[in-house]
Amino acid sequence: MTWRHLVTLLMAFSLIAAACGGSSSDAANGDSTDVATGEQESDSDDSDAESSDSTDESADDTSSESSPEEEYESPLGEFLGFTGFSTSEEDRAELEAEERERQETIASCMRAQGFEYTPIDPSQSFFFEESDEFEDWGSEEWTRKWGYGISTMAFSESQVSDGVLGNNYESQAEASGFDPESDPNYVYQQSLTEPEQEAYQKALYGEFPELPEDATDEEWAAAYDNFEPTGCEAQTYADDLAGEAFYTEFGDELDAMWEALESDPRIVAKEAEIERCVTDKGLIYLGDGEEYTYFEDKMQPIYEAVWEAEASAGPDFTDEELEQMTDEELDAVFGDFEPPKLTPEQNAELKAIQEEEIALAVTVLECGGGWEQLEATFNDVRIEYEQRFLDENAAALAAYKESAGN
Repeated sequence: MTWRHLVTLLMAFSLIAAACGGSSSDAANGDSTDVATGEQESDSDDSDAESSDSTDESADDTSSESSPEEEYESPLGEFLGFTGFSTSEEDRAELEAEERERQETIASCMRAQGFEYTPIDPSQSFFFEESDEFEDWGSEEWTRKWGYGISTMAFSESQVSDGVLGNNYESQAEASGFDPESDPNYVYQQSLTEPEQEAYQKALYGEFPELPEDATDEEWAAAYDNFEPTGCEAQTYADDLAGEAFYTEFGDELDAMWEALESDPRIVAKEAEIERCVTDKGLIYLGDGEEYTYFEDKMQPIYEAVWEAEASAGPDFTDEELEQMTDEELDAVFGDFEPPKLTPEQNAELKAIQEEEIALAVTVLECGGGWEQLEATFNDVRIEYEQRFLDENAAALAAYKESAGN
């Protein structure tokens, strides 16, 4: 977990996303094709005590300073009405209460347009189900099993062989016992005529720009540049839209704040400390999110082969034919479709990539990196820069808040 990924997760603002590009780390541009090998791991095991005593001590110190369930402090978040998040029971209860209110708002909006809508009980939603894969995400135990969660969660357990890691999304969905027929909104939709179903979808989700399949990136950008979501669901995300408006107003200042924060001597020193420790252990350090690019690139040949096998095994229909099918027809055709299993060669290749990913992630963790440790180091510096941003832009921020009616 790098500083740039960390700040994105911590602040959870769409306004920050535009500031989160990537820059290459010199240390990551070596000629080696593997960041970890068996030989290197053996060498590093012998030298762990010598090369990382000080780093491991600092990792132990910082890991005890913070926890994902501690209260999240953010002057900027407080200004915007964002109070943070955690996996604690109290925060989960608060999220459920917010979702209940959102569901009631959707129901009122749909009724105003002549449709029925039954609010969904968030406690029964798969989104609020506990998942073993993410319960302690970023912790030492989780990292030692899943690494960064890139190659280790790329395919389902049913697709990989024994000894190769896969996600259990399918079994979680089955365990949740979800049945479309148990959803009153699904049942209601199916009772409508086709034109009524289209009107229902439009009322609930709104309308989106329609572009040809061969539309260019520029055409997509132009279509969505000034796009304003409509529909009853979109109306419940007014806070998110307000965040986008805030970034439009103060984007340059926020970008400047981020750049100054990222180059702060305390941040640079910590990053250099982690890189030095990882390099001393015989691995190539991948900073600034490059671990995701690196392992996704290594996975690409497997992805492409599986996609090709899936396309060959699946029912052969044109896009036009699929669009004309009812939900029942689609379920009858695709309901029992199982994604193809990886070949022995693909399993062996995937297992090697997973071992490499876990080795790097664990080494970074032992060198003082990882979610909890970086969070502890980062927080004080981030809070300082956020407060400085608020102080330096106090007049403009007050005017913005007044104009926004807050």
